[in-house]
Amino acid sequence: MVLFKTDAEKGEGIELAKEYLVQGYPTFVLTNAKGEALDTWSGYGKEHFLETIGGAVADPTTIAEKSARFEKSPTAADAKKLARFHGTRGEYVDAVGFAKKAGQIEPTAENRYDEFYYTAYASIRGSEDFSLEDVTTAADQVVRAKGVSGDTLVELADMMGYLGQKNEQPRLVVPYLEPALKATQGTTDPGLAQARQGIEIEHALLVLNDKGKALELKRASMPEGWKDDASGLNSFAWWCFEKDVNLEEAEALARHGVEVAAAGREKAMILDTAAEICNARGNCDDAVELIRRAVSEDPDSEHYQKQLTRFQEIRAAKAN
Repeated sequence: MVLFKTDAEKGEGIELAKEYLVQGYPTFVLTNAKGEALDTWSGYGKEHFLETIGGAVADPTTIAEKSARFEKSPTAADAKKLARFHGTRGEYVDAVGFAKKAGQIEPTAENRYDEFYYTAYASIRGSEDFSLEDVTTAADQVVRAKGVSGDTLVELADMMGYLGQKNEQPRLVVPYLEPALKATQGTTDPGLAQARQGIEIEHALLVLNDKGKALELKRASMPEGWKDDASGLNSFAWWCFEKDVNLEEAEALARHGVEVAAAGREKAMILDTAAEICNARGNCDDAVELIRRAVSEDPDSEHYQKQLTRFQEIRAAKAN
């Protein structure tokens, strides 16, 4: 077996990315000597890579052969491989179809989650093949699945939160917050405990309706030294803006972030955050001035140009 690395945005990598329908990076494509796909997957993480490549190498049949084998004798294992193949390539209808079949053959929590994941991810990527009702139906199956793990429920809640925010339906995540919190109560896993903090914050906001508690939890979740780190300052200030919480302090922190940020894109990003907060607080003049500075820091960004036009129009409308 040979590991061949290529840049999908340069030279021959561009054509290879088109041939194998690469959607994101890193993407791994296992092929035979003829270049026929045997398996494909994406994502970071050493454990994920080793687990996936081990299974892929153990079954060196082409995707066409796997598909034919599944038609003749359906198994959950083959359905999962085919779902992963199509999902990695952005073929979400096929990915969800095979994931659903895997869940029908073996209704495990893992298989139910796969169906949810591909359905939700398709929606996040803008696919119109699945409705939010399709996503919540798949999510509900995961919650009801026997033996579902705490980390699975946290991942599910995270995706539902993102999807709700994207669709301007923040309460979409509410039914999935308490199951995730209950399943992870008392966890000693550092990574899971950190992820759980985000669920606690959303629970305080959307279930307890307690912005003060949510702010307290958010502040406690921030890493050491964040008040002198541009990325940390931007993250906290943007959260305050999105949740309409603590805007006065958020503006001050964002402005401090501008001072400590590196010139260029990093400074432009936190200038944009500061501009949004000023606009939300009714300070249209500062919003325009800050976003002008963002344009200067990152002149190639269409986003900041659009933001400048937007803030100027808001200021003009308020002046009339």
